[in-house]
Amino acid sequence: MKKNFLLITLSAISAIVQAQETQQSTKTGSDDRATEMSFGIKGGYALSGMKFSENKLDSKSYFYAGIVAEQPVSSKVSIQAEALYTRLGGKQDFPVVDFTDSGVIERGSIQFDYQLTQLQIPISVKYYFIPALSASAGMNFGFNISEKVKPDRW
Repeated sequence: MKKNFLLITLSAISAIVQAQETQQSTKTGSDDRATEMSFGIKGGYALSGMKFSENKLDSKSYFYAGIVAEQPVSSKVSIQAEALYTRLGGKQDFPVVDFTDSGVIERGSIQFDYQLTQLQIPISVKYYFIPALSASAGMNFGFNISEKVKPDRW
């Protein structure tokens, strides 16, 4: 767990440094932006909430990290693709009961911890109003790498 936290922290610092370098390079020439593909690192924090049938699970928080590529199509439009490693999940409690001759006796509860490890690939089209301000719209493809359910009794 400590190794994952260290890796994510270093990735976030690296993303900030990359963002500073990208801002400086765009100031040097606006004509170059229409032809050069740019790459970067992305990291952040996600709070996931899941719903299973009609039951909403307790939310869980995770970090995510990945890479970003942006290819300008014109001076105002570009296409951005990302590949992000993330986890999603939630927790859910179920009562544990015993059926006896005198009725139903509640013995406590069991908690299920759902963990989905995913590779998410968002692809979007960005429109630049001015060089430092853009709006984007697109879609996100998510692929499950692993799925775990951990039960914790009582």
